[in-house]
Amino acid sequence: MAKITLRMIAERAGVSVGTVSMVLNEKGNISEETRRNVKDIAQQLGYRRRRPGNGAVGITGNVPDSLVACLLQAAAEYGYSLHHFDLSNADTTALRSHVKLAGVIVYGGLWHPDLLAAVSRAYPTVLMGGSIPDTQVDSVWVDSSEGTSLATQHLIDHGHRTLGLINGPGTTITSWEKRIGFERVAYNHQHLQVKAVTVSTPEFTQEDGGSATRRLLRQHPDVTGIIAGNGNLGLGVLAALQELGMQVPTDISLVVFHDCMQLQNTTPPLTAIWLPELNIAREVVLHLVRRIQEPNATGRRLLLKPSLAKRASVAVIPH
Repeated sequence: MAKITLRMIAERAGVSVGTVSMVLNEKGNISEETRRNVKDIAQQLGYRRRRPGNGAVGITGNVPDSLVACLLQAAAEYGYSLHHFDLSNADTTALRSHVKLAGVIVYGGLWHPDLLAAVSRAYPTVLMGGSIPDTQVDSVWVDSSEGTSLATQHLIDHGHRTLGLINGPGTTITSWEKRIGFERVAYNHQHLQVKAVTVSTPEFTQEDGGSATRRLLRQHPDVTGIIAGNGNLGLGVLAALQELGMQVPTDISLVVFHDCMQLQNTTPPLTAIWLPELNIAREVVLHLVRRIQEPNATGRRLLLKPSLAKRASVAVIPH
C-alpha cells in the first residue's frame, strides 16, 4: 500500500500542504470547516501521523505566523514534521529528553553566541536572520542591506532629504546590514544633501519602535521619512506618530522592513519590503537536509533578494 503523504491530502482537500500540516499539528488560524474537511480526508485516506523522532525538525524563536506556515509546508515537502520549542538558555539536555530531532532551525538575530554554539553542537543547525562565522552552521535569509537600500531610494525618489532608520539592536548582523544599506544610498546622494539618522533599539518590539521614534523626532524634527527595521518596530512607529498627532504620509512617510498582512490593513496601508517567505522556508529546509546528511560540511550563508511593495504611506515632497 502506497504511503499517504500530506501532499495527497492537500490535493484531495484543495488546500496547500502547509494548511494540511497546520491542521494536523493543531496550529494556525484556519476555519473550522477547513479543519474538519482536512481531518476527514486524512482519515479516509488512512493517513497515520508519525510520532516525533528522526522525521521531526525543531524551530525556535519568535517566528511570524506567515513564516511558520511556509516552514510547515517546506518541511512537509521533505517529509519532516515541525516541532516548535522555546530555548532560552544553553542547556540542551531538557530538549534532548523531550523529543528527538533530526535538526534545528533558529529564527532571529537576538541570540547569544554561546547558545547558538551549544545548539549547533547538539544538532545540525540552520539560522534564519543571523550567522555564526567560521562554524559548521548554515544561514539563510534575505539581503537586509538591499532591502533598506530599496526603501531609502524610494523615499529619496519621492523628494525626502532627511531620513530616519528605526533599527533593531546594533549587535545583530541583520541590523548592521540594514544600516549599511541605508547609509550607503544616502551617501550616494550627497549631491542632494540627504541626511540619514539611525536610532538603534534594545529589542524588536512595538514599545521599542515607539520610544525610538519619539527620540528621533525630538533630536531631528526635520525628518520627513522613516524606515522601520521590522514589522513590530513599524507598528510602534505608527502608534507613536499617532500619539504625537502626526499623520502618515501627510506629516511623515513610513516604510517597513518585512511585509505582512497586518501592515496591509493599517490606515494607510504601509509600504514595505516584501520577503519571499516560501522561498526562504524551502531554502532553510533544503540547507538543513544537507546539514543533516553532511554534518561536517563548511557553513554557508545564502541571501535571497527582497522587493518593495508600494502602498499609500509615502508622500511626494516637491522641490
